[in-house]
Amino acid sequence: MTAEPYPNTTPQDQFRDDVLPPYEAYKSDMGCEWKARAAAAAVAHFTEHVWVYYDRHDRSQLHGARTPEDYVDYLANQCSELKILWDFALSIKHRILTQNPEVRIVTSATDALEPNDGRQLMRSCGRHFDNVLDKAVNYWRERLPTPRSYS
Repeated sequence: MTAEPYPNTTPQDQFRDDVLPPYEAYKSDMGCEWKARAAAAAVAHFTEHVWVYYDRHDRSQLHGARTPEDYVDYLANQCSELKILWDFALSIKHRILTQNPEVRIVTSATDALEPNDGRQLMRSCGRHFDNVLDKAVNYWRERLPTPRSYS
């Protein structure tokens, strides 16, 4: 029998390895829609992995969140941009979000972005994607605790 994978990559390492490269790629080419999609997916996926990591290592970091979705809702009170990117990434994956559309900021990937003066405008919230992405990435930069060893 195979044991369930145990997440030992720290959020700090995963942020550096998985979030910053697509973030920097998008920032160097803000008119590129696929880079915006990749950066949004990286931030959303990272947020889910942070929940999984702390669910296994230090539940006090989760502030009572029982699921990744609960964690995103908790974080959205501090950084609404994380919720925007979460919904956007889910809409990329599923194309249209039909579950709980009343609480979604983005519900469809097919018309989520539009080119706007060399940048991407998020139609659903009327904000430039780079501003949303910057706020979410900077939130994680400031929030991630000093690495600890969990063995």
